[in-house]
Amino acid sequence: MSKFSFSDTKSVLDRLLSEAIVQTDSMMRMMANSCPGGEHGKNPNAYESFVKQGQNINKQLGDLRVAVAKGKPADGPKQIDALQRELRAMVETLRENCPGGKHGQNPVNYGALLMVKENESGKLDAIKAILEIGLAAVEAAEAAE
Repeated sequence: MSKFSFSDTKSVLDRLLSEAIVQTDSMMRMMANSCPGGEHGKNPNAYESFVKQGQNINKQLGDLRVAVAKGKPADGPKQIDALQRELRAMVETLRENCPGGKHGQNPVNYGALLMVKENESGKLDAIKAILEIGLAAVEAAEAAE
């Protein structure tokens, strides 16, 4: 019986993780100067925190890419759950974060930010499913030996 290997799925996982990193970068760029004011807009009040959260997410995605490349993504599903929580918190950081209105207003591109977050979240769901299936196959192969 041949043993399951992550090598069959590494390229798919690598592509999905790479795309998730690009999407996090895109979210950080789209929120720069996204509040009214100034000649070209102003950053939301919590923009620095938002960027730090994005950088942290990208570091974790990069670490997971390395683990997948080495064939050792054992904690991958748990990491994806944590990344999903961080991604939601990152986006929530900018909710009503521009001056105006009774409680502040959303940045101009907030709707687009939500769409990119949902797209990235879908990629993370796919990564988690692939990892769970792969890990289950490895466990089954080891049990059969």
